[in-house]
Amino acid sequence: MNAKTMKTIMERIFLECQALREAGQKEYAHDESSIFRNFKQTGQDIQLEKEKVLWIFLKKHLDGILSWINGHKSQREDVSGRINDAIVYLCILKAMADENKANQMSLSDLVEAAPLECRHKSVSFTQSGTMCSDCHRLLPEKSPAVKKAKETYRGIKGV
Repeated sequence: MNAKTMKTIMERIFLECQALREAGQKEYAHDESSIFRNFKQTGQDIQLEKEKVLWIFLKKHLDGILSWINGHKSQREDVSGRINDAIVYLCILKAMADENKANQMSLSDLVEAAPLECRHKSVSFTQSGTMCSDCHRLLPEKSPAVKKAKETYRGIKGV
């Protein structure tokens, strides 16, 4: 196969995956404003992070792909569908990773404005509260340092 053919195939696959993701958004998330809703809700139900829930869903497709690679041909779903599903899940996981990264801030910008009690290098703003990215300890929300960090973060990010 040459590069031009591969480019055409990839463009077709990405269009198929975009349509698949949009259909899944309507079927599972039910909300355009929260693309991770199904993963978060399932995670709350079984006490797992949304990324681990996604991994479980993805793993089913990866297992089917591996089965096909190993010669098992009589599957309920064509391997192409499983591959597209896996691509969509990986794109969603990438979006989760990007969101997590955006929610973390480097304290090097905040050291003077808001030194944190634990003195670690970064914090994450999670659904549970403000967490030290190094020791994963939940920091007191009412502490002046956390309040100041949030104010400074909003200013940096333009939130």
